[in-house]
Amino acid sequence: MKASTGDRGEFELGESEVERANHLCPGETYTIVYVTHVLDSTHRRITPLPNPFSAPGLAGYRFVGTAMRLRFELPPGRPEPSA
Repeated sequence: MKASTGDRGEFELGESEVERANHLCPGETYTIVYVTHVLDSTHRRITPLPNPFSAPGLAGYRFVGTAMRLRFELPPGRPEPSA
């Protein structure tokens, strides 16, 4: 579930959410339940959204940020001198 105090139509997925949505077993589905105006019952709206890692799901989303987390191996070499 993702919630917003407005209706911006934007959310972030954490690392464990990405992992889960991206590695489903056969027959499993992953749905994001998005709640707008979560603090205002008059305007509150609940919308099910598709898995962003499924082919049809990704078509309905745009990437908003540019952040990336990358891992790499340092090449073997001399240790850095201590300061």
